[in-house]
Amino acid sequence: MSKIFISHAHGDRSVADDVEAALRAAGLQTWLDVREIAPGDSFLKLMNEGLADSSYVLVLLSSASLRSDWVTKEWMAAMAGRSTVVVPLLLEPVEFPPLLRDIVWIDFRDRQRGLEELLRFFRRELGAIAGGPATREQTRSLQPGAETLTPRELRLIAVACLTAARLDAFLIDAELDPGDIGGFSLNERINSLLHKVRRDGLALSFAEWLALEEPRCFERSLVKVRREQRWPLAPRGRKGAAASNDTAD
Repeated sequence: MSKIFISHAHGDRSVADDVEAALRAAGLQTWLDVREIAPGDSFLKLMNEGLADSSYVLVLLSSASLRSDWVTKEWMAAMAGRSTVVVPLLLEPVEFPPLLRDIVWIDFRDRQRGLEELLRFFRRELGAIAGGPATREQTRSLQPGAETLTPRELRLIAVACLTAARLDAFLIDAELDPGDIGGFSLNERINSLLHKVRRDGLALSFAEWLALEEPRCFERSLVKVRREQRWPLAPRGRKGAAASNDTAD
């Protein structure tokens, strides 16, 4: 699952091309239908394969894409996958579909700024949580190497190890308000929790708690995640990383 799936309506092709070019220039792998599907191929079969191979689905939201049954099927299928992150890119003022309203989005009404924010998002995803290695005191109970967890790695481990009961237990232990965690499915709640702990500077504390509460699952998942193909985008500093609508996760 090393690709970024770009879901778009045909009328938004030029934006999709710009997004793909920017991501590929940064060393990331993308999936775009016009590049992957040749005449005579089964669109449905290759679309499903593309979604299965993707860790992220970028949904280009516009009046055209909201009318597209294919775009709707793509992002809904992605939301059903526990390890897939859906990131809406807002191209024009439209009403968000109900299932996407609680998801952090990136404003693409200014295309250049949107592209810059999208790259910052992936640099944050692939850089160490908390902006760098933790202190020995902070990571005394973490598995070796876990002090350099990236947000992407922490999310995959959380998805593998957290049950609904465990998620609620963390909220109690961390004295967090359950009302601040959005979503209905467990996957949506996990993503909402990860967004909150990163925003509040609690990501390392959450990683430490998870390592303590689920040590076997944490260790096994950490080994599995780091055996997978590494994403090549080199993280940069966090200067200027904040977005107007807080796309920290």
